[in-house]
Amino acid sequence: MHQHRANPTRPIALLSRLALTLNMSLGLGYVGLWVMLALQGQFWRADFSSYYAGWSIVRDGQGNRLYDLDLQAHYQRQILEEGGFQGGVLPYLNPPYVALPFVPLTWLPRPVAFLVWTGGQVALLAWLLRLLHTFARSWSRDERWLMLSSVVAFPPLFVTGLLGTFSLLILVCVVQWYLALKNHREVRAGLWFTLGTVKPQLLLMPGVMLLGARRWRTLGAALLAGSVLVVISGILVGWQSWPGFVHLIRMVNDIYGDIGIVPTVMYNLKGTLALMLGNERGALINQISTGVLALVSVAILVLWRGPWQPDPPRFDLYLALTLLAGLLFLPHLNPHDGLLLVAPAVLFYHYLRQHLRPRGWYAAFALSCPWLFLVGEFTVGGNLGIRIPVIAMGVLLGWMAKEVLRKTRNQLPAAAEREAEREAEEAP
Repeated sequence: MHQHRANPTRPIALLSRLALTLNMSLGLGYVGLWVMLALQGQFWRADFSSYYAGWSIVRDGQGNRLYDLDLQAHYQRQILEEGGFQGGVLPYLNPPYVALPFVPLTWLPRPVAFLVWTGGQVALLAWLLRLLHTFARSWSRDERWLMLSSVVAFPPLFVTGLLGTFSLLILVCVVQWYLALKNHREVRAGLWFTLGTVKPQLLLMPGVMLLGARRWRTLGAALLAGSVLVVISGILVGWQSWPGFVHLIRMVNDIYGDIGIVPTVMYNLKGTLALMLGNERGALINQISTGVLALVSVAILVLWRGPWQPDPPRFDLYLALTLLAGLLFLPHLNPHDGLLLVAPAVLFYHYLRQHLRPRGWYAAFALSCPWLFLVGEFTVGGNLGIRIPVIAMGVLLGWMAKEVLRKTRNQLPAAAEREAEREAEEAP
C-alpha cells in the first residue's frame, strides 16, 4: 500500500481561494447595493451634492463667497428637491482651485452629473488596480489577486463610491507620488503631491516627511505648482475665496456633531477621544489631538533625517509608517478617507516580502480587514469607546513601529563597526 503524504501547501491554497471568493463576493455585493440605492434615488445625501453646490456657486460668478455657509445652504436647497441636509448645510471644504475643473458638470442635472462622476471613479479604480498589479509584479499570482480583491472588498471604497468623494483620486496620487520618489523622479513626485491636495490635510504627514528628508526639489515643484493653482483660482474664482477657505477650515475643527462634522464616526485619535469623552469636551479633545499630532510630526522628522535612500526595502517600511501615522493622528479622517490605508498596508507587506520577514500572520490580518471594518461598523460601531477600524490601525501601527525599532537596533552595531574601521584607517 502506498502512503500518501499530506501536501502542506494545499490548506494554504484552499484558504487563499476562500479569501479571494469572499472578497470578490463582497465587492459584487457593493455593486448590487449601489445599483439598488441609485434606483431608489438615495444619492442626494452624497458629499457630491455639496461639491455640486460649490461648483455652481463658482459657475454663477460668486466665487468670492464660495465658503459662505449661508450661500452654500441656499444653493444646496435649490438643487436638492429632498430639502437639504440635516443641520441646514454640508460644508464645501475643498480649496478654491478644486472647483474650476468641475464647473462643466453643473451644466448637467445633479443626478446625471453624479453618474458621470461615478464613471470617473470607476476609471480611477481601474487605474489604481493596474498600478498596484504592476507594483506587485514580483509577488506570486495568488498574492497579487488576494491584494487586489482586498482593495475591492475594502468598505471605505464602497463608501467613496456611495458618497462621490475625492478619496480614490487622492489614493491614486499617493501611489503615483511614491512611485515617482522610488524612481528618483522628484519633480514628478512634487506634481503628484500637489494634485493630491484636493484635501490638503490628508497629505500633512507626507509633507512633513519631505521636509525631514530635505527633498527640496520635490517640495519646490509642489510649491511652484501650488502657487500657480492659487493664482489661477484667485483670478477665476476670486481672491477673497482663500481667506474664506482658511476661516472655514479653522471653524469646522471646533464643530462636533453638527453640519456634517461628526468626529465620533472618524477613524482617528480625535474620533476615539470624542467617543470616550463626549462632544461637549471638544476643546480638550482638540488640545490633546493637536499636541499628539505635533509630537508625531517631530518623530517623523527625526525618522527621515538620515541619508535619502529610496531603493532599499527600509524606505517602504518608513513610508508605510509615515502614511499610517498621518491618517491616525490627523484632525479629520472620515470613513471614506480610510481608503488611503491601502497604501501603507500594501507597502508594509512589500517590505516584509523583500526582507524575507515572516508575513503569514500579517497576510491573514490584512485579508481580514475588509470584514473587520464592515462587521465592526454594523455591529459594535462606537459602543466600545473606540471603533474596530481604529483598533486595526493601532495594531498595524504597532507592528510597523516594532519593525522600525528592530531595523534601528540592527543598524547601530554596523554603524559603530564602520566608525571604528574609519578611525583605525585614519590613525597614524
